This record gives sequence, C-alpha cells and structure tokens, in this order.
Amino acid sequence: MALSFRNRQVDTLGATASDVTGYWGKVTASLDWCEDNYVISSYIAEFWNTLSNAGFIIPSLLAAYYAWRAGYARRFSLAHVSVAAIGIGSALFHMTLKYTTQLCDELPMLFGTSILLYCVLVLKRQPSQGHNMPLIIILSVVTTATSIAYIIKREPTIFFITYSILTLLMIGFGAHAIYAHGTPTARWLGGTAIGAYALGFSLWVYENNNCSTVQGIRSALGPVLGVLSQLHVWWHILAAVGGYLIVITLIYVDMLLRSEHPRIRYHSNVLPLVTSDCLPAPNTAKVGMAGNGNGSACRHCVI
Repeated sequence: MALSFRNRQVDTLGATASDVTGYWGKVTASLDWCEDNYVISSYIAEFWNTLSNAGFIIPSLLAAYYAWRAGYARRFSLAHVSVAAIGIGSALFHMTLKYTTQLCDELPMLFGTSILLYCVLVLKRQPSQGHNMPLIIILSVVTTATSIAYIIKREPTIFFITYSILTLLMIGFGAHAIYAHGTPTARWLGGTAIGAYALGFSLWVYENNNCSTVQGIRSALGPVLGVLSQLHVWWHILAAVGGYLIVITLIYVDMLLRSEHPRIRYHSNVLPLVTSDCLPAPNTAKVGMAGNGNGSACRHCVI
C-alpha cells in the first residue's frame, strides 16, 4: 500500500535497487521502496512487499462473504471488499512498480476511505430511510473528481489533500460513535484498529526516512532474519489489521445502536466476526432482511 504524498521519488532513492530490471522492465512508478528489486524472483519486483498484501485480501474477502451470507447491510460487505481491493492494488504495484499499477494501489485507498466514511455517517440508519443518496453523490463526486485530476496532473498533493480529509473525517466521526455509544468490546476493537494503523504508519515513516540504516540492519541479520526488518511489510500487516477491525467495529456498533445484541466470534479461533441472535430467515433473506428465529426481521440486514 502506498501513500505517495510522503514518499521519496524513484530518482532520489539511491539506496534501493531501482535500476535493476526484471520481467516488468524499467520502473515507471513515481515511487520505489526500501526493499531491493527483483532479488527473490524476476517476476516480482518487491517480493515481500507484494506477499504481505495477503493480509488485506484474504481476511476481508472472507468477512465480506460472511456479512453477505448473514444478511448484514450491503455497505459493510462493500467496505470489506474495498479493503481487499486496496491489497490487490498494492500487490500489483509492488510486483511491477509501474505507474498504472501505482494508481491501482492509491485510488482504491481513496474510494475505500469514502466507503468507510459513509458507513460511519449512516450508523443506525433506519430501513425505511433507504440509501442516503445525497451523501453517496457527494462522496462519489469528490473521489471521482480527485481521481481524474490526479491521473491528469500526476500531482500527489491532490490525492493527499482529499485522502487526508476523508481519513480525518472517518476517524473523527468513527471514534465519536465508538466511544460515545460503544461497549468495552467496541472500544477495544476500535482502539486496536487505530493503534495498529498508527504503529504501522510510524514504521513506514521511519523506514522511508532511514532506508540506508534499515538496509544496513537487514544485511547484518542475513537473508532469513532480515525479512523481519522489512518495515514496509509490517506497515502492510498492521494497516490490514486496522482496516479489517474498523469494519468489524462499525458492524458491531451499528448492531449495538439497533439493540440487536452483537457479539464477537472467531473464525478458526483467529478471525473476529460479528454475530447476533438475528439469523437469516428463509422468508426474509431474499428482500435483504434477516429473521431472529421467530420470523421477525432484523433491521441491520438492510442497506
């Protein structure tokens, strides 16, 4: 995952092997990273930075499928899918280091954050209210206009400003909802999400500004233990944890505000998922609602 507005440009990286070419040819992205290129595979420019995106993709797709099967609001499945899309785009970017795949990394971050912000702002929205179309239109126009301007101008500041505003709004409104209305479980989930992201971001910033030092440590540790010094990998892992848990937290708080008694269960004793006594009923599942076992509908199962 990239945040181009804070990263060094390819021609100033010096310490990285940006001049090494493999299957994908010369680097055309405006960014390169502290992992040497094409060391492990000639088909993958940055092997570990690519592989670590599995943390975005696999858990979020599993959770999206679970949310869909359980009949939860479709926006939550979409939010999980958007986190997975960030991982897919990031994997393509780190694998190729091409400008086109760089966009596949950065633009999903923009749209994914918009989806998360929407989920935050419509918490406890009643079924009879349907979609919040004005909000959808505003977020769609903002993200689309920013994307077009960024592609045409190739100016990272355009992306940075919009992404920063959306992220701050999402964190601000989300933290207020979680800590004002959430239970200790919701606060723990939300706090862990924010903490994981903040720690990963700190490691990312440190590596970007101390690449030579990090590479020196990596060389001293050797090829096996040196993998642990791939701080961009830890950024991916911790950001994936944060992204996954924030969606889980929003589902939990949304159900909590609707008095639907949410609880956390763990898939394979590892992956946290939200469940409740409201399970899909045959006569309601087709219309996007869920029953509680007695034939009544659960409101969290609407859009």
